[in-house]
Amino acid sequence: MEDSGSKSQRNLKFVCPTCKAEKVLLISESIISQSKNLTTISIQKNEICEHHFQAFVDKDFKIRGYQKVDFEIVSEKKFPKGDFIMKVILLGDYKVGKTSITRRFVEDTFEENYLSTLHMEISKVKKTFGETNVTYMCWDIAAQALPSTPSSNRFYDGAQSIIIVVDRTRKITLQNAEKWYNKSTKLISRRIPFFLVGNKSDLDEGIVISEDELKDFAEKLDINFFLTSAKTGENINDLFTILAQMCFESQNF
Repeated sequence: MEDSGSKSQRNLKFVCPTCKAEKVLLISESIISQSKNLTTISIQKNEICEHHFQAFVDKDFKIRGYQKVDFEIVSEKKFPKGDFIMKVILLGDYKVGKTSITRRFVEDTFEENYLSTLHMEISKVKKTFGETNVTYMCWDIAAQALPSTPSSNRFYDGAQSIIIVVDRTRKITLQNAEKWYNKSTKLISRRIPFFLVGNKSDLDEGIVISEDELKDFAEKLDINFFLTSAKTGENINDLFTILAQMCFESQNF
C-alpha cells in the first residue's frame, strides 16, 4: 500500500485473485473509516482486469482477503427480506480454535481452558441485518471425524458454507487443511462458499504461518481466506457476515 499523501484519499494496490493482475486504485478514507472492522470493496470488470472480485480492507488500509466473483453483485449488497437458516460447518485439526470461534460468534465469550470436541457440536444464533433474520447453525466437527464413515458423512448434508480453521502457531494445521478441503468437496457436490481461516492471530510472537502463506494456500485451493482471533474477537463477526452475504449472492438459501 502506498499513501498518496492526501488526507481524504489513499492509494491501495489490489491484486486480482484469478489472474494476479495488479493496479493501484484511489480509495476514499471515509469509506474505510466508517467501518468498524472490515470494508468490502467490489472491483468491477475492467477496473483492473477482465475479472470481477471483492477485497476485504481493514481500518489500517490492509487487505485481509479476496473473494472471486463469478456473477454480478448489486452495489448496495442488501440482504433479502425474510427469515433464513444457514448451516455452517467448521473443520480443522484439534485445538485450532473451531469451538472458540463458534462460542465467540454465538455467545461472545472465550474460554482459556481447552476441551476437545469429542464428535460434533451444534450451536445456533440468530443475527439480524436490517429486515433480514439469519439463523446460523454452526456445526463444529471434531478432528477425529476426518475418516470417512457413514455417520460423519451425514454431517455435511445441507451445508451452505464451510470454514476450514488453521492454527497460525502450528504449520501442520495448514498442511492438513487440504485434507479437510478434499473431504468436503467429495461430499458436497454443489458450489458453496469456503473460507480458510487463520486463527490465533493475536499471538504475535508465536505465529509461524504468515498472512502471505495463508493467502497462497487459499489460492491453491481456489477458496477465500481470513485472519481471526477467537480470543479478542477480531474479524469473527465479519467472517460470518461475509459468509451470509456470499450465500445470498450465490442463492445458496
